[in-house]
Amino acid sequence: MDIEKFRDYEAIIQNVADVAILLDGNGRIERVNPAATHLLRYQEKELLGKKIEDFISEDPKQKLKNCFSRKKPLYNYEVTFIAKNGKKITLTINASLDPKKKDIILSGRNMEKMSGLIRDLKNSYRELEATQEQLIRSEKLASAGRMAASVAHEIRNPLNVISIAAQQLSKKFKESSSQKPYMNLIIKNIERLNYLIEEFVSSARPPQLKMRLSNIGEILHEVVPATSEKCQSKKIKIIENIKPRLPMLRVDRERIYQAFFNMTLNGIEAMPHGGTLTISAESNAKFIKARFTDTGEGIPKDDMIRLFDPFFTSKKEGMGLGLFVCYGIISSHQGTIEVESEKSRTVFTVQLPLIGGGSP
Repeated sequence: MDIEKFRDYEAIIQNVADVAILLDGNGRIERVNPAATHLLRYQEKELLGKKIEDFISEDPKQKLKNCFSRKKPLYNYEVTFIAKNGKKITLTINASLDPKKKDIILSGRNMEKMSGLIRDLKNSYRELEATQEQLIRSEKLASAGRMAASVAHEIRNPLNVISIAAQQLSKKFKESSSQKPYMNLIIKNIERLNYLIEEFVSSARPPQLKMRLSNIGEILHEVVPATSEKCQSKKIKIIENIKPRLPMLRVDRERIYQAFFNMTLNGIEAMPHGGTLTISAESNAKFIKARFTDTGEGIPKDDMIRLFDPFFTSKKEGMGLGLFVCYGIISSHQGTIEVESEKSRTVFTVQLPLIGGGSP
């Protein structure tokens, strides 16, 4: 039975993917498995009888050397071996002692491939999270669109009746009448309500795009003078860092301008006590990236997930539709918006894909 157990053990050692090396009490190699010879590029006979130290390039804390002299086990320790071809290979090793024979069993694993796998898994997980977030936002947009159509229908009908009645009633008052300003105020606010309803409906439904080749850099440059007066009153400096000769892109120019304008205003309003707004743009093989970086107080973590929700705002003024509209416009161009925020720095990054007409 003992012989059978030994054979089973021997078969396992010979077939495992991990490096397995049997050393005597002085650190000389007695046995190696195929994984060890393959990794180090030596034949078994070239290794047997040699000191393990001859094949080690780096033992940073001398723990493996001390393992031989002090006869203590070793766990999860990184050692760099040097192969026959001169290549350096870092293994995470464990060393266990056989108290009867005073032998040392060394097992090791090349963690480079494992690290690469872990890195790929992390990247895939981040992509999955981003896709999930995109789907959630798209569903919110669709839901808001359905709600907007329903609410608009229910409000517009009675509002139209009130508007007609107010206009008819206004005709009965002379311009000099003391009641006339009140009637004008009613009509003006009815018009404002109609405008707000139209804005909400427009922002919630997918826009009808008028696509044409456009220069994203030019659009960003046009946004700056449109906000200069507001920047001066709030003591805000705008820095443009827009790469020249960005690829031309097929977009709805007016809507992209609206999205960039809203994002610029959002950055300005995030700095009520002044600061710097940096507008930058660059491109790679797949995307044009536009960034809006402000030096405001940052966005609370609890607010991050709600930023693009309709009517969500932390400001005293405004309806909370600006970023919601931006998201709808960028999504309709198959693009994305990402947000990073910390104290004194918030970055909104817009990515627009170079498809359907992008050219240098």
